[in-house]
Amino acid sequence: MSLPENPGAAFWKVQHELSNPIMVAIYAIAMVAVCWHFAYGVWLFAAKWGITSGATARRRFGWVCLALGVVLAAMGLASIWAFIGPQYQNAPENIPVSTLPAPALLQPNHALLARS
Repeated sequence: MSLPENPGAAFWKVQHELSNPIMVAIYAIAMVAVCWHFAYGVWLFAAKWGITSGATARRRFGWVCLALGVVLAAMGLASIWAFIGPQYQNAPENIPVSTLPAPALLQPNHALLARS
C-alpha cells in the first residue's frame, strides 16, 4: 500500500504514532522550537543585512517576528490536535481515493474550457 495513493492510511499512520503521549510531547516541543527558530532567523536576517537599521526598528520588527512565530506555532499545534482530537478518533486505515472530494484547485474550470 502506497501512502500517497491512500491518504486515509497516511492519516492513520500519523494518528497511530501520536497515540503515544511521549510522541505528542516531542512533536509539540519540536513544533514550538521550529517556529521560534524560523521567527528568530527572520529577525536576525533583517538585523544583519541592515533591513532594520537602528534599535527601534529592530525592536518593532522583533515584535512582528514574535507574532509570526506565535501564529505559526498555534497553527502547527492545531494540526497536531487534529490528529489526536475527538473529531477523528478512529480514522480508518484506508480511505479509497475515489471517495475523496477533489481539491478546488484541481477541478477543471468549465468557464475557461468553454472559451477555448
